[in-house]
Amino acid sequence: MRTMVYGLGVFFVILGLFFISLGMLFVNYELSPLKIIVNKELVYKSNKLGIQVMVPGAILVMMALWIMVKF
Repeated sequence: MRTMVYGLGVFFVILGLFFISLGMLFVNYELSPLKIIVNKELVYKSNKLGIQVMVPGAILVMMALWIMVKF
């Protein structure tokens, strides 16, 4: 049971970090680790869209870390 919780926790942390990195493409392209994969011409600067993508990712990371600490 504990191994499954840790495995899911790590998966959700990685998924949340992906969403945070994806949101960073729209807020500040140069700071995003995904700039290696995504061409700059395909991304337009939109702070609202970037924050809308980053907030669920941050919540997912915090919830996953909280669950991993509790168990």
